[in-house]
Amino acid sequence: MKLFYICAILTWMGTGVLHSQTNDSIAPRHLDEVVVKANLNRTDAGGVYFIPSSKQKSTAQNGVDLLRRMAIPQIKVSLADDNVTTNTGETISIYINYTKASAEELEGLRTSDVRKIEYYYSPSDQRFMGERNVVNIIVQPYVYGGYTKLSLGEKFFIGLSSTASVYSKFTYKKMTYDIFVGSRNFNNHHIANENESQYLLTDVENSRSWINRLQTPEASRYTQNILPMSFRASYSKRGFQMKNTVAFTFQETPHSSAEGLLHFSPKIFLPQNYSSTNSSMARTVSYNGNFNFNLPNQYYLTITPKASYSHNNQNYCYTSDESIINNIAKEDCYAASVMAMGRKILADVHYLFIRGFSGHSNYKVDYSGTTVSSDRIKESYGGASIQYGYYTDRITADLLLGIRGERNATNTESETEVYPFASANFGWSPNQKHSLNISLSYSKEPMNANIKSPNILQENELMYYCGNPNLKYSPNFMANLGYNWIPNSWLQFSPFAQFYGIFDRYVPIYTPYKDGDAILRHYENDGNHYRTQIGVAVTANLLNGNLQLQIMPSQFLYKSTGYYDMTYNPFALSCSAIYYIGNFYFSGFYEMKNRTLWTNSGTIYKDRSQLQFSAGWSKSDLNIRIGISNPFRTSWVSATKEFATPIYKEFVTSFGTTAHFNLNFSVTYTFGYGKKVSRNNEVGEQQNSTSAILK
Repeated sequence: MKLFYICAILTWMGTGVLHSQTNDSIAPRHLDEVVVKANLNRTDAGGVYFIPSSKQKSTAQNGVDLLRRMAIPQIKVSLADDNVTTNTGETISIYINYTKASAEELEGLRTSDVRKIEYYYSPSDQRFMGERNVVNIIVQPYVYGGYTKLSLGEKFFIGLSSTASVYSKFTYKKMTYDIFVGSRNFNNHHIANENESQYLLTDVENSRSWINRLQTPEASRYTQNILPMSFRASYSKRGFQMKNTVAFTFQETPHSSAEGLLHFSPKIFLPQNYSSTNSSMARTVSYNGNFNFNLPNQYYLTITPKASYSHNNQNYCYTSDESIINNIAKEDCYAASVMAMGRKILADVHYLFIRGFSGHSNYKVDYSGTTVSSDRIKESYGGASIQYGYYTDRITADLLLGIRGERNATNTESETEVYPFASANFGWSPNQKHSLNISLSYSKEPMNANIKSPNILQENELMYYCGNPNLKYSPNFMANLGYNWIPNSWLQFSPFAQFYGIFDRYVPIYTPYKDGDAILRHYENDGNHYRTQIGVAVTANLLNGNLQLQIMPSQFLYKSTGYYDMTYNPFALSCSAIYYIGNFYFSGFYEMKNRTLWTNSGTIYKDRSQLQFSAGWSKSDLNIRIGISNPFRTSWVSATKEFATPIYKEFVTSFGTTAHFNLNFSVTYTFGYGKKVSRNNEVGEQQNSTSAILK
């Protein structure tokens, strides 16, 4: 009973206190707005990870466009051709849900399904097949149903330049089916080269003198049609995934012609007219497979077989008052390869990788016309590597050692070479705001089959050319240093540096031919090439993510020795700005002209700067965009290249559409059906096989 009275008294006293506080100290107040900002970017020792904002996803029209709009500091997206590389120009392998994606797969990507973008310096997942510099786009799959995406693009004031594609995905139970059909059509009158060259020849008095040859185009036409089609069937269950893709690509260039005036000084030939035509057609059928096994006891295995067949026709005809040159080539190419990579995880942080690979290509090329000849080129390779890795969020370290064998047979000539390759990577990250990555690699430079032919073909009145089946592979070494600093949710700094050296490289050599009346271009191993690049990328997201800015300056240092002994030190700069307001978005991009010293020659190449502005509107799955490129440029000059040797000098001005003023319009529309739970990657045009036709 006493307890009852005590509780009653305490209740009465508490009621009085609450009443007093309600009337006085806790009267209704206006509270300030509380804003919670999510950190969409983070880094660790192995890579950098980004979550795209809803604005970035809704305004991006495809996968590459999404990478550009996210302004990821570690990668660079070219304005001229949408090529995705590291800041130092290395190739980046792009994957969608851990399966390698083609350019057309990225075109068909439904960007609203993207959940995360991962950038790896040296990934620990065997599904990346040991590749470095990997972008993995994580998308949300479907348990059933899918979507269909329609894309259309057109550029104006540069002739016909149109692209169109239909991509469709459908999932039912454990199967997913993807189909892609695209079309790219180009037709313009502005692609040609003006060639000013000098030849040191022997005259009638047996003395040597310089002959100037100026080839000036007055009219040209370029027409190209590309039709890619592909189909993929994927199967997925716990512990096993399989993807099989078959593709067909038809590509023709019925017109690549130019005509104009030809002048010689001194006048060994009278001024005259010239014309050149180059037509080609290629048909390619390919197969790509991907088989992934998750085995017991933390064993994993991925196998990727590939096969392709292509038939190529090429017809080059050059005519002037003094000569007629007609080179006709027909080629059949068969290629097949397989790669397998296994992974074993030991004690959660220790990884062991074993990789094996093998491939074979067979080229049958027949030449007719001015020069009748045949080439039978067979390329075979195989090798294996073993890699140890230690992977944690704070520290990653791996070391790869491998051996590769190559056998190349050109007609009756054959050569076998076995060489080691190695790479090492170290990453350190004290927290999610800082990371440091260092990588080293040693290998040998691959070469294309089209420079191995010993046949001598004629290019013009004074120039002949051939390949060299006895070329040696060139050793190369690369070192990269990258640092990432994310001080807060709106700012990122990424300084970087790279050194690359290639030794005893193959280069074009020019020698007198036909008793000094002409010059022969062939290839030999000669000299070294060194390239150093230092730069920084800075990205800022302001105004609650509605304004995004990026700037990336860098300095190049080139050094070449041997036959081409020279140095070249250009500066590069790119920057961008994107602004969002409601369903509208506005963007601007600028790239300073690219200036490089080519690795395998003494050619200094300069293209033109790029300036682009665009505005668009997006809502739901409809995205409409209009843009203007290079608004202040009326010249058709797209690039220049120049080099000099003791007996031959050349300056080429290339005309084209890439740097000219143009208006562009693009629209994408996607309609979906089904239920999103899981999602596999998409299918697109597969890469064509290489060609051994001598060029």
